[in-house]
Amino acid sequence: MYFDRKWWGIQNMDWVSFYLKAGSYIPVNQLLDKEYFFSQDCTITYPIMGAFIDWLIAVYGIKHFLEMYREQDMEAAMKQVYNKSPEELNREFTSFISLFEIDEAIEQRMKTKLLER
Repeated sequence: MYFDRKWWGIQNMDWVSFYLKAGSYIPVNQLLDKEYFFSQDCTITYPIMGAFIDWLIAVYGIKHFLEMYREQDMEAAMKQVYNKSPEELNREFTSFISLFEIDEAIEQRMKTKLLER
């Protein structure tokens, strides 16, 4: 999802804004658990993690991301590489996302896409 940066042709960041507004956002720290991640609706999990990775690389750089990504334990790796817990990074990420508003037409398109599936 990071490389595509889109889900159903709509930017991942817009999806995250939509899910935050709708109250269906799942915190990144919960999505680090693979079993939990795959037990949830992929229309929520993939855009959230794709947008989070995009943000993480933009803010902290690809070098740090690759260092973290090589590890098996993502929670420990985040603490080691970023010196922050997944919860702290999630708060930073959602604070960033909340700076932006979704265009009304895009929001309507999201609702339509979700109903069509």
